Amino acid sequence: LESRGRLWRSLADQYLVTPAATAKFPRGHQLALTAVAVSPNRKFVFTGAKDGTIIMWNAMTMKKVKAILGLIKAAPAALAAKGHTREVLCLAASASYLVSGGNDHKLNVWSLAPPPSLASATPAAPAPPELNHIKQFASHRDAVTGAVFRRGTQHLYTSSRDRTIKTWDLDEMTYVETLFGHQDPIPALDAAPSGKEMCFTAGGRDKSMRAWKIVDESQLVFRASSSHGSLDVVYAVTDDLFVSGDDHGNLSLWHTGKKKAIHSVAGAHGYMPRTESDLELGLPRRPYWVTAIAGIKFSDLLFSGSWSGDIICWRVDRVANKLHRASAIPVPGCINSLTVAEPADYPPALIASGKNDAATAPSTSPEHSLVLYAATGQEHKNGRWWKVPEARNVLYKVELSPLVNVSSSR
Repeated sequence: LESRGRLWRSLADQYLVTPAATAKFPRGHQLALTAVAVSPNRKFVFTGAKDGTIIMWNAMTMKKVKAILGLIKAAPAALAAKGHTREVLCLAASASYLVSGGNDHKLNVWSLAPPPSLASATPAAPAPPELNHIKQFASHRDAVTGAVFRRGTQHLYTSSRDRTIKTWDLDEMTYVETLFGHQDPIPALDAAPSGKEMCFTAGGRDKSMRAWKIVDESQLVFRASSSHGSLDVVYAVTDDLFVSGDDHGNLSLWHTGKKKAIHSVAGAHGYMPRTESDLELGLPRRPYWVTAIAGIKFSDLLFSGSWSGDIICWRVDRVANKLHRASAIPVPGCINSLTVAEPADYPPALIASGKNDAATAPSTSPEHSLVLYAATGQEHKNGRWWKVPEARNVLYKVELSPLVNVSSSR
């Protein structure tokens, strides 16, 4: 089960009880960050922003390694084909490639292979990728809003404001097929955690969530209730459970066996302070939108972001089919994207004690640490409806160490 990625892990009780160590990367982008991705070896982090730039960072030293400039609107054709001329909206990384999608309708593929002269570097200190441009696809007719690799393969799924999902084979560098069904721009998608040819999409204002069974050429449609707003983000916990976030502040849990959400947390990130005009007009409280979701697949650990000043940590209860708020991690700014670097080595499970007297302590092994990356900015990635003046357009790194039994700590 573990080799197939289908071993359920109960991690919330270990990772969400110790204080989080939060660090801020240096400023590299001029405008709000919109996307973040981590290389599978956890050594490099990639960020995209509204300024059209993609930056590669060293995850350990938190220093900039390489930048690919964007927003060169009057660039020659040869140069324009190697970058984004508008905002970068999504990133996805595999062992071989980095994929970026943007508001310029383009999908770019970059190589993550190290230079030939440094290919023999040790796994502990791998050579940084060259990040050479390999291919540009222009099949989408509107902004590319999401990109995700199918687990263990170079098969790619992308979503777009043109209301379609496209599939790609990067081994052959070819487009495969287009999936239709949504009636509104698709703001986000995620792939089935097990590696099945299946993906999940959030339908924005058509207020539907969909599970696409690509081999069967079929789709399952799930309808939101009247309390839901625009469904903007989606995260697949398992092949059957997935989570959505919307602009009415709801964080909802869905199951492929039910056509409606099986559990929703209203006002997941709280509510905005009411202004004088709100009070005069008698307007209701406005919730903070859920702008990003991430976690560890096949586990009870989930994180959500907004511009409320905190990343909220959740525990997924798959027995009761509920989401329980566990803790909050202060991070300023609008959190436009979240991603998690899984531990290199999962810690031993806590030993249960009937008397609850088993000695525990935070693990000192860096292999056990879980790292959460948050791409933040003063604005939302899709507009300028508000501004968080105290925020900075930077990447945050949150490191969580698990609680282990003293005899198991290293």
